[in-house]
Amino acid sequence: MEEQLERFLVLHLFGPLQSWGPVAVGEHRGDEGRPTKSAVLGLLGAALGLSREEADVHEDLHRTLGFAVRVDAPGIVLKDYHTSQVPGSRKGKGWYTRREELGEQKLNTVLSDRYYRADACFTVVLWMREEGAFSLARLSQALARPRFHLYLGRKSCPPAWPLIPKIVEAPNLKVAFTEAPLPQLLREQVRGPRGAGRGQRVYWEGHDDSLKTQHLFHRRDGLASRRRWLFHAREERGGLLEPEGEVAPDHREGRD
Repeated sequence: MEEQLERFLVLHLFGPLQSWGPVAVGEHRGDEGRPTKSAVLGLLGAALGLSREEADVHEDLHRTLGFAVRVDAPGIVLKDYHTSQVPGSRKGKGWYTRREELGEQKLNTVLSDRYYRADACFTVVLWMREEGAFSLARLSQALARPRFHLYLGRKSCPPAWPLIPKIVEAPNLKVAFTEAPLPQLLREQVRGPRGAGRGQRVYWEGHDDSLKTQHLFHRRDGLASRRRWLFHAREERGGLLEPEGEVAPDHREGRD
């Protein structure tokens, strides 16, 4: 029987700095070491030209798209001791621009530690879990010609390279990753593992028999409500992308 093929959208994320933060409050703004689903689908929304007020469309993307990541180069952790000036809060009044904030006479200084990844590179794979507002072909077109500026987690982190969106047909996620190596010119730019299928770390949601689960994670990057800026925990699996004929050892564990 002929194996049924599924369509996957592949894109590559590379930049001098990236930052994929978890839930952040107070002075510590961390980095999870790999892209979050909420940030990548926010990037898709920017490419499509969606406004933040189009909450239903953002939520449709989160509901209908499956998400997986391959770590092509983990990058180097960079810590930024960050200072910024902000006015004190005043009841019944807000500020619409940064210029208005700095126009106040009395300013407070806010300190924070912000973490980034330098020279990291990731390959993201998306697929349709159910029919949604946008097809993979439409998403690919938007990524090739984005309406708004794209950034890798934070606005201060633009891509250094085109995302090179590509649709591949494969029977499963493992084959989709294997058939999506880094382009030659991009491989020359990154540090770390080269090419696909050489024991690289991969992370995915849902069940896929082609990949062996070694770890389970719970990441709070599933969009619950765009209007209220609420996120829910999403289960993510982790393992190694092994060459054909090799089996990854079983080190399964649960993590929060």
